[in-house]
Amino acid sequence: MGLTEEDKQRVRAIWVPVSRHAEAVGVEVLTRLIAAHPTTKTYFHHLDLSPDSAQLKALGKKVVDALSCAVENLDDLPGALGKLSELHAFELRVSPSSFEVSRAPGLPLPSPSGGPGSCSLSLTLALSSLSHSALTTASW
Repeated sequence: MGLTEEDKQRVRAIWVPVSRHAEAVGVEVLTRLIAAHPTTKTYFHHLDLSPDSAQLKALGKKVVDALSCAVENLDDLPGALGKLSELHAFELRVSPSSFEVSRAPGLPLPSPSGGPGSCSLSLTLALSSLSHSALTTASW
């Protein structure tokens, strides 16, 4: 199921406050990811992952910036994220199973204004599209 124009508008609207706080949101996402899936910590063994670490903050910002790029390019996720997908597949050797949306930690997001669940569903669809693009763009 693809994103409707309404879904895309919702995702873009909800992402504005997230992108303004990229570093803090990124730290929260990575902290939740590692807590929920401790095996992912192996991908970051070379980094200081303590809460106030400059390395964790920098990586968190990179994660949110990459998601921001995806939000800006919802009509062409493979084109927008192709290089990032190749990097994770071939240089960083991240397992394709790590991109499954069902394993992703919840993003700390502002309250939706479009009614309960409407933004959540749109964002879930967008993340599903993102995950699919990440898996299909690189030749795993």
